[in-house]
Amino acid sequence: MMWGNGYGSGWMWLFGIMVFLGLILVIGAVVWAISRGNHSGGQGQYGADRTGQPQPGSGPGSSRARQMLDERYARGEIDAQEYRDRRDALSEGN
Repeated sequence: MMWGNGYGSGWMWLFGIMVFLGLILVIGAVVWAISRGNHSGGQGQYGADRTGQPQPGSGPGSSRARQMLDERYARGEIDAQEYRDRRDALSEGN
């Protein structure tokens, strides 16, 4: 009999542990990537807050509308009062 001198002897247990640790690392990386992808600074997709409740005026197009309003104000195309009025109208849900 060959105890420890044949194929798969001695170091095979180390290879098994390395494969297991590699699998754990891959699973951890996938979980980390998914959790980082879902983190959006307090608001989820289409303006839902962390509780999952959608905010008024937070549909798919409202963030673009708010961005356009901010750009117009920054360029000086509208004054502060008009900016506030339009911003409030957007936040009310149109």
